Amino acid sequence: MKTTSLKTSLLVVLTGLTAGSALAQEWSFGPKAYLGLSKQATVGNQVQIGDASLYGVNYGDAIGNSVGAFARFDRPRWYAQAEGMYGAYSLTNASVSNASGGSAIYPGIRRSDARLIAGFKPLPWLRLNAGLTTAFNQPKPNSYASLIRTFEGYTPPTPSEKQRVDSQLEQYRISEAVYNSYKKTNLEGQLGIGADIGGLTLDLTYARSLTPAVDGITVQNQTYAFKQNYGYWALGVGYKLFPLKRHLLAPRKNKAYARIKQDIPFYRNEFYIGAGLLAEDIGSQAVYENRYTRYLTRRLGIMGSLTYSHNFLNSNDDYRAGFTNQFALLTGVRFLPLYSRRHTIGITTGPMLTYTDELQGTFGRQTINGQLINSLTLTQRSAVKELQTGWHSSIDYNFALTDRLIVGPWLRLSGQSFIIPDYANAGIQVGYRF
Repeated sequence: MKTTSLKTSLLVVLTGLTAGSALAQEWSFGPKAYLGLSKQATVGNQVQIGDASLYGVNYGDAIGNSVGAFARFDRPRWYAQAEGMYGAYSLTNASVSNASGGSAIYPGIRRSDARLIAGFKPLPWLRLNAGLTTAFNQPKPNSYASLIRTFEGYTPPTPSEKQRVDSQLEQYRISEAVYNSYKKTNLEGQLGIGADIGGLTLDLTYARSLTPAVDGITVQNQTYAFKQNYGYWALGVGYKLFPLKRHLLAPRKNKAYARIKQDIPFYRNEFYIGAGLLAEDIGSQAVYENRYTRYLTRRLGIMGSLTYSHNFLNSNDDYRAGFTNQFALLTGVRFLPLYSRRHTIGITTGPMLTYTDELQGTFGRQTINGQLINSLTLTQRSAVKELQTGWHSSIDYNFALTDRLIVGPWLRLSGQSFIIPDYANAGIQVGYRF
């Protein structure tokens, strides 16, 4: 009798532990994207190559973006996560100067990376994490090789022209060497803080290279000691597709949820006025837009937007001049993963049509009679008027000041490729729903 009672008790305990473990642990999967916010490359590393000086700089192209997928294993107080990403990055910056002037070098790469992350959850929705990333780098194509061949095949008619050509050729050779100096693989460490809102997962991370991205460059078969590391901030946005019932589908046969849902007003129309900023090496670009959404259901709608942007130069832009007016028509599908009376999070994606009216020039610096002279070079191709198609994806948060008036921040990625966007805009929007 005692034996039977003991077996029954053990069975109850084991059943409870198994059920508790099943509830406490959970696998989730989904897509994820990272937007680079800011970076800092190693500076102060300077090397003399012939008559030219090469040194690291901090300013330059935006850090870049990547897209991929993640898998997470959750427990009540901790979690582990693996990610696979692919994107375009500009992680190191350099500048070369000689008698013909100076030019900036921003070596771009196509990068695949695998990340392993572990974290602690002080609150069920709040995460603190750390991780390691192995990055596989492939330099983007550049035009320096063809320019070098062109200059090498040119016979200068005068000694002064030969001096100019030799100086320019030296710059091109060094620039190509910097592009080709990227390590094929390097290791990163990262720290971050994240939040989960329903199926939406947000992460703010700081990553730092643990191994150099550049460790020596080779110019005309001679290697020079030039090293660069980097660090950057990035915003990660993902969506947990599984388990579907918890994160994507509304609860079924839940009377309390049905009553709450009836209390949330359903507005068919949403109109926004938004303003924002795009930051790039060509200067900063102010953005203004009007956006309209027609909702088909409470969470799903069709969006259309008219956007205007205009750039303005800053005092640090000493190598390129560009004056741009840009008009864009954006269309797409809008989905609300978070939908309540006071708070909404929207995700929008779709095609875009862009008209650009631009004047492009190049700044140069020359020393003439001991004086530093700035010059602006314009060519027949400096005036650009073009129509382009592309893709956009955005995420925004809105807080309802009243039942109809809403306000909040927005973030958009755009470019010719849907997988690897070229630019990022951020701003504030005010909307009215009816």
